[in-house]
Amino acid sequence: MIQRSKDLAWLKQWCGHDVIKIITGVRRCGKSTLLLQYREELIRIGTPESNILFLNFENYMHVQLRQPGALHQYVLDYFNGRESNCHLLLDEIQIVEQWEDVINSLHLDKRLDIVLTGSNANLLASELATRLGGRTIQQMLLPFSLAEARELVPDLTLNDYFHFGGFPGVLQLSDEQQKLNLLDDLTDSILFKDILLRGNVANPITLQNLSRFLFDTVGNRSSVRKITHTLNSMSGEKTRQETIAKYITYLEEAFLLYAVERFDLRGRAILSREPKYYAIDPGIRTVLTSSSNQNLGSVLENLVFLELRRLDYRVFVGQQGDLEVDFIAEKGSHRIYIQVAMTILDEQTAAREFRPLQMIDDNYPKFVLTLDPFDMSRDGIIHGSAEKFLLGKLKL
Repeated sequence: MIQRSKDLAWLKQWCGHDVIKIITGVRRCGKSTLLLQYREELIRIGTPESNILFLNFENYMHVQLRQPGALHQYVLDYFNGRESNCHLLLDEIQIVEQWEDVINSLHLDKRLDIVLTGSNANLLASELATRLGGRTIQQMLLPFSLAEARELVPDLTLNDYFHFGGFPGVLQLSDEQQKLNLLDDLTDSILFKDILLRGNVANPITLQNLSRFLFDTVGNRSSVRKITHTLNSMSGEKTRQETIAKYITYLEEAFLLYAVERFDLRGRAILSREPKYYAIDPGIRTVLTSSSNQNLGSVLENLVFLELRRLDYRVFVGQQGDLEVDFIAEKGSHRIYIQVAMTILDEQTAAREFRPLQMIDDNYPKFVLTLDPFDMSRDGIIHGSAEKFLLGKLKL
């Protein structure tokens, strides 16, 4: 079992604080395992095992506890007689009916330190924040990074990671067809269980076509109008823009996609139109898109975006007149500019990648990340190894 050191440190940092800790993330990215690792850590530092209640609501043995009254009473009965240092760990809490009211009530019991996980961003982010008035703190969990994946599979090649991604269950398989089958099942589970059953989806085929299109075009500027026109042209249907916008929201809420807004470097303003979309994992992209589309440059750009998110950067796409900077990443007062390409050994390609960064008139660090083995830094712009960055061996 690979330890999620950063996420365990986050849980320990907030342990004992009067806030509800929430871990969100796509299905099967390792949230349950993280909770179990946290449970082991609590025991290691001296918490009595009987003071920890862990419940996974996907486990059918807990089906009766999916009823709000039953769960509330069960928790109170379990901790009856314990005066302090009680830890309540609830996995996939969104399965419980009226779970927000249950958690709101249990949070009033100051003995309880509560940690939740869930696979739906809308339920966890907006509803809880509204109902609990800001008494929550959230951490996003992603599938394994390249560094974590190689810790589990030491001989993992970058090409395999590009193709099959970092879901823990997939990495533990050796047969390629089994990996694809598991990724296919996982994708269907998210699309047809997490989205179709919970959202108002009148046309599942449109949802599937939209998913394929957005995963096929990761890193491209997109607008709802353009996406709708393209899908209607391909299918011959007359789907409305409002429907496409709603379905995109569903994909974001299930953590399949992340929208990245553009930032106008001249006007110093966020541009809400035509964001870029990035996928949660290259493995899901593999099963959703055509095998003939092997745009590894887009996959590499996608992976750099995910790594920036793991590092807690706020990420934008930079707009510099007619030129574009792949990423502006901010954390507090720190900012970096990043271009991503497979290679810049061709001078014309190198000039194209460096030019947007050369046009930026400030002193924040600027990087071009590629898979090239040679250092081609110029004009104060650092040329670095994208693979080293994904492995956590290149600090930006």
